[in-house]
Amino acid sequence: MKDEKVFEIRVLRHKKLDLLMAFSKDLPGLAVHGHTEEELQERLPAAITDLLTAQGYKVIKITLDDDSMPEFDPPAFIANAALTYNHP
Repeated sequence: MKDEKVFEIRVLRHKKLDLLMAFSKDLPGLAVHGHTEEELQERLPAAITDLLTAQGYKVIKITLDDDSMPEFDPPAFIANAALTYNHP
């Protein structure tokens, strides 16, 4: 059984450390940091996959869409996950 899940990922900027931190209320435990948006985009799929796998899902595909609005900084992302549930 294939399932699709969508997660809204918020990004905060720590001004003193110049770090971005990504987290999601839709995916508790997600905490990914990076110095650039590109670095976050590289790290997020693996972190999302690890969390979903720990919850018993087999992740087929993760895609990220930049959902930012031009006047806001930093961006938000939308993660689309195609997955199946591994039954014990």
